[in-house]
Amino acid sequence: MKASDLFVSIYLFVMNVMAFHYYRVEGQNPNKRLHPILLFLFTAIGGSLGAALSNYIFNTEHRELRSAYSKFICYLPPVFIFLYLGLLYFLFPENILLQSLEGILSDLMFGYHVLFVIVNTIAFLLVIIRKTSYYIAPIGSFLVPDLIIIPILLLGGATGGCIAKIVFNFKEDWSCTATKTLQNFLYNKGMFIALIIQWGLIIYMRFFVN
Repeated sequence: MKASDLFVSIYLFVMNVMAFHYYRVEGQNPNKRLHPILLFLFTAIGGSLGAALSNYIFNTEHRELRSAYSKFICYLPPVFIFLYLGLLYFLFPENILLQSLEGILSDLMFGYHVLFVIVNTIAFLLVIIRKTSYYIAPIGSFLVPDLIIIPILLLGGATGGCIAKIVFNFKEDWSCTATKTLQNFLYNKGMFIALIIQWGLIIYMRFFVN
């Protein structure tokens, strides 16, 4: 590993650990908030992944729901994640991890894998739209219909759905009727179960079926 790669790896690790900690503090202390500049700073200088994971693990909703600050701060981590992935790719094209990811993506562009990529891209976007609806739609209505999003997640789109779910801190918690309980399960644990099953089938078809 080159010295530059090692330095960047250590730097990003430290920044993401610090961002994870500060976003956790922000979410768990509603009466004593951190300064927004501090949250923006750790996200902008490399800690976006740690911030997104902290938001998801601790189910953080920043400030008052639907406030301008809430909309701004909750979308900072995912936006910077994609910005930094692009930046790392152009600055360190010989990085082993990036080369491995590029090899996986190039392999996915052949044969039936094209459909897998398309379905997961659609699922990724639908989960983001579903999450965004909670902030911009009147009184939480006008969500992406379950009859559209759930079949896509179950029929191959769990990977894209889970990525968007974690990065954009998407969790649903409806009232506990039988229907809503099933819906909550599908959008939470069920999505990860579908992810495991789908990748199990992919691995089986790739390595054990001639």
